[in-house]
Amino acid sequence: MGFNAMTIKNCPFTPEDINAIKNNLLNNIATPSHALTKVTTGATIEAMPGAVIASPSLPGNTFSQDYFFYWVRDGAIVINEIAVLYKTATDPQEKNKFKEILLCYLNFVKKVQSQPELNSIDILGEPKFNVDGTLWTGVWSRPQNDGAAYQALTLTHIANIFLQEGNKQFVIDNIYNPQSFASILKANLEYTAANWQANTIGPWEELFGLHFSVQIVQRRALLEGAALATQLGDTGATSYYQTQAQHIGNALNMHWNDSLGYFSETLAAQDQRGGGINTSVLIALLYGQIKQANDDFALTSEEVISTAYYARYAFEGLYQINTRNKALGIGGSLVGRYCSDVYDGNHSIYGNSWFLCTNMLAAFYYGLAQQLLEGNSISVSFLVKQFLQQVAPAIDIAIGDKLSKASPCFKALIETLVTQGDDILQVIKACSVTYKDGSALHMSEQIDRASGKQISAQDLSWSYATLLTAVRLRAETVKLLAAA
Repeated sequence: MGFNAMTIKNCPFTPEDINAIKNNLLNNIATPSHALTKVTTGATIEAMPGAVIASPSLPGNTFSQDYFFYWVRDGAIVINEIAVLYKTATDPQEKNKFKEILLCYLNFVKKVQSQPELNSIDILGEPKFNVDGTLWTGVWSRPQNDGAAYQALTLTHIANIFLQEGNKQFVIDNIYNPQSFASILKANLEYTAANWQANTIGPWEELFGLHFSVQIVQRRALLEGAALATQLGDTGATSYYQTQAQHIGNALNMHWNDSLGYFSETLAAQDQRGGGINTSVLIALLYGQIKQANDDFALTSEEVISTAYYARYAFEGLYQINTRNKALGIGGSLVGRYCSDVYDGNHSIYGNSWFLCTNMLAAFYYGLAQQLLEGNSISVSFLVKQFLQQVAPAIDIAIGDKLSKASPCFKALIETLVTQGDDILQVIKACSVTYKDGSALHMSEQIDRASGKQISAQDLSWSYATLLTAVRLRAETVKLLAAA
């Protein structure tokens, strides 16, 4: 085919930019050499090394919320990216820094999970903890069962890295002990396997029910946990986890809404806020991808592609900032959580675009291109055609065609998908801010739907982690393109 990575422009985020993003994220992680202290009225809490704060934002004159907590889900997502950075680091000093964070995280999780329940739910269903690792007992939405699944994924990732380095005994002693249900990873896997059918609060902490975004991550966690259990001789657990993952896969298909053309987020709540089209589905599809041929939820499947189409379509004309940028020929679309969202960080009047949601839309385009380059194909149905007209209107593809490496338009499609992701990241970069101290590329939780200015919690860890995810997927895709 004569593919050449030089046909792809440079990533909107330079290596220097990525270093700035890493530093902004590392500022939110407590280590022995980087102390984090939460100071509020009547209380001062020293963060335990390994704690990842969602954001340093506290209630004040311009912001009414407290984000200075450790959320299980957010923390696991962040540390998973740190594990990638550790594995790929070539500078010994940098590698040691990332390893220290991983080891601190293991200790933090051990403390968090060793506490007795105080909120009438299992400790593994708790959504967040104080930064010193103690249980937070305030009124909140509980349980949040995606936390245990994300935590299991991250712990499995760390365990696999240490196994590859020849540290099997360390893994058994500190992460997964086949003989102990109390070992931190096995505890999360057992909880997930036993509770995936239970109603739970979704990732936006608003709607109670059975959520696609929760279950698809639970499925991947159990499948990867089963593979690790096999390596460690825990064959009984392997069978149990695999069986439950298969059941979850069957249950996920119930979320497909054929009349609307997308996976609904919450069963029996299509008409409720966020229960229908929701970017949480798209985000979790990326976090929940498994390397399995012909998987129902591969990014190349008709249902997933159509869900991505509607997730973007829902916001393109909803936000004034998108309409303005389109008229000016600036970048791609910013997206939020769901159309009827009203949470703006303070007054809950109207929702906005979110950095993390938009970053993961870019990641979807890169991930889709990657799976095509790896050999997956796309059967062009009406729903797929609709998506292709959205992202690649110049490419003539007919219903009934099959898109694969053998297709004449394949190269153009891959390049277009990468460009779509790049256009989004270009807008994200333009929305980032530089602080008075000169530090750059800071990202909050939300971007105002009209002005494009940052609002809500500052320096959101999940915003930075998703940016790193998107850029990493882009790099992997361009590497495959160069080798094709």
